Amino acid sequence: MPRVLTKSGFRVIVFTNDHAPAHVHVFDADGQVLIYLGGEDEGPSIRENREMRVRNTRRALRLVEDHQEMLLAEWRRWHG
Repeated sequence: MPRVLTKSGFRVIVFTNDHAPAHVHVFDADGQVLIYLGGEDEGPSIRENREMRVRNTRRALRLVEDHQEMLLAEWRRWHG
């Protein structure tokens, strides 16, 4: 499972054996949140929160928004 971004205490991962639609798993010290990556006309959105604090969930979403293009490219690299 490639770690595609590490920043501000978050690890953003694309699982190589995962499913569509394009999404990432963002981990912090307490939990994880799954975030849909969206597309050209759509921004990222939260799919599921697994024990991550609300404040960190918002920060994780902003991180994914800021790197959406690169994360989509990584998703496509692994999943076509």
